[in-house]
Amino acid sequence: MKTYDKLYINGQWTEGTGSSMLKNTDPYTGEVLYEYRSASKEDVDAAYQAAKEASKSWRAILPAEKRDYLEKLLEAVISLKDEMYEVSIKESGSAPSKAGFEFFTTIEIIKEAMRMPEHSHGKILPSNIPGKANYIIRQPRGVIGVIAPWNVPFVLAMRSVVPAIATGNTVVLKPASDTPASALLIAEFFDKAGFPPGVFNAIVGRGSEIGDSITNHPVPNAISFTGSTEVGRHIGSIASNMIKDISLELGGNNVMIVCKDADLEHAAKAAAFGSHFNAGQVCMAINRIIIE
Repeated sequence: MKTYDKLYINGQWTEGTGSSMLKNTDPYTGEVLYEYRSASKEDVDAAYQAAKEASKSWRAILPAEKRDYLEKLLEAVISLKDEMYEVSIKESGSAPSKAGFEFFTTIEIIKEAMRMPEHSHGKILPSNIPGKANYIIRQPRGVIGVIAPWNVPFVLAMRSVVPAIATGNTVVLKPASDTPASALLIAEFFDKAGFPPGVFNAIVGRGSEIGDSITNHPVPNAISFTGSTEVGRHIGSIASNMIKDISLELGGNNVMIVCKDADLEHAAKAAAFGSHFNAGQVCMAINRIIIE
């Protein structure tokens, strides 16, 4: 597997400046794939400042131009399919079928986002002042911080990153420290697609070292987090105190209901898949079954 050990900030690949050297490890074999230097708080600041500067021009480009960039992003993902499969399998222990799920779902996320630049509808409302009109105009939030988990690292990052960028925002992505290459391969997608510097940035490091910096930095207007309930509660408290918009997808507690007229053979197969897809390491995994 290729060594993904550089941060991606303002369109440039750069080594982290944190004090810690971290290891990217194959969870199946225990093999150390490579070592990389963690990002520092200064790197977080550099990424957010780059995103802030890029947002001034990115939010203003025409919807058709955004769609053109997304088409190039789609082409980049398809061209790097083998790399995406390899990272998914080697870094996060995915079965080939799960790697395929991440690849094809990422394709669908981008295709869906291609429609978004032209679908940000506003409203015209009546006014009590003669000759006046009230307008509701949808505008980009600005800079979005995205914190992605390790279990489905491509899909759960791209479903936040791509719509945010498609609607005129810029992004700083931090992956889980167990799956750094996923975020840096996403950076390669955007780099190969030719997006303007600063529109997408990726930094890697332990949440205990830079996690709070991602959330409490003054630049981002919104934070998207997918992960544990414990960490999500902590991030939510920081973001709410700073009056930031926040999206949290946390741990699941999922039931499958089998009705009395169900095809039991089909239901049993569905239960096995729902419980054991990706070895059960998904927030939507079935953890109990109620049978009528």
